[in-house]
Amino acid sequence: MTVVFPLFHLPLVAMEHVLCMMNPYELFLKSWMACKSHLSLESFEINVSGPEAMEVIMDLPHEETADQNVVETFKKKFNKPQVQVGFDIKRNDGKVATVGYGNSALVGNFGF
Repeated sequence: MTVVFPLFHLPLVAMEHVLCMMNPYELFLKSWMACKSHLSLESFEINVSGPEAMEVIMDLPHEETADQNVVETFKKKFNKPQVQVGFDIKRNDGKVATVGYGNSALVGNFGF
């Protein structure tokens, strides 16, 4: 899967420096939170494994939610029964997305 980030209007050297320091999922989330890309996105799914999956969310402003309705939504909408907890991230314009986290991977399902 190729992720495109239309927010970059930086000189090539600056952009390469940013891309080397951040993973694509973190770039995507920060871009969405800053209202710089994917403004009409309703939902999407990515799967990320390893400890860096959780680090991406922990590095962003978020609120943990254990609301059973959120967990059930992920199970139904994305067919992800392993989602155990959600993290709400907020965009600059107030729109909120929930990132689901499962057993061993960031189940990158974003529901708006």
